[in-house]
Amino acid sequence: CGTRVPPGTPPLTVTFDSIDTGGTTSVTLLDPVTAPALPPASGYSIGNPAIYYDVSTTAALAPGSGATLCFDYSGIDFGSDTPRLLHYEGGAWTDITTSVDAATTTVCGLTTSFSPFTIVGKDAPFYTRTGFYSPVSMVPGFVNTAKGGSTIPLKFNVTSTASS
Repeated sequence: CGTRVPPGTPPLTVTFDSIDTGGTTSVTLLDPVTAPALPPASGYSIGNPAIYYDVSTTAALAPGSGATLCFDYSGIDFGSDTPRLLHYEGGAWTDITTSVDAATTTVCGLTTSFSPFTIVGKDAPFYTRTGFYSPVSMVPGFVNTAKGGSTIPLKFNVTSTASS
C-alpha cells in the first residue's frame, strides 16, 4: 500500500481491484467491549488502545476481485509485537495482512468482503527459516559473501507460523 492516510481523514484507504457499480464506503468505530473477541492463545494481542472498525460499502465488487484496505496504526501501542490486520468473517478472525510499513505506520490487507476489522500485534515470527548451507546465513547482521560467479548450493525450508 505504501501511502500514508492524510491527517484529518479517516484512518483508512480502500483500493478496489475492480467494481461493477460504484457506491459509498463508510467506516465506523466499534465499541471494543462488544466487538468479537480474539480467540485465546491465538498469538495475537490487542493494541493499546484497542481499535475495531466496521467497514461497509454499497459498491459492488466485480466477480473474482477484491479490495485492499490500508489502516494507519499510529498512536496504537503493540509493545514489541508486529502489527497485523484481522478481518472478522464467518464467525472468526482471519489474518489478511499483505504488508506492514513501519515508516508510515500503515498495515494493509486484501479482502473480498466487508465487516469488522482490527489491528493487532503478533508476538511470534511469521516465518522461520532453517537449513541454509554455508556461506549463506539468515542470522540478522550476517553478511553473505561468496566469490563472484561461484555457485552457492542452497537448501532451505520456509514455515509459516501465521494462523490460517
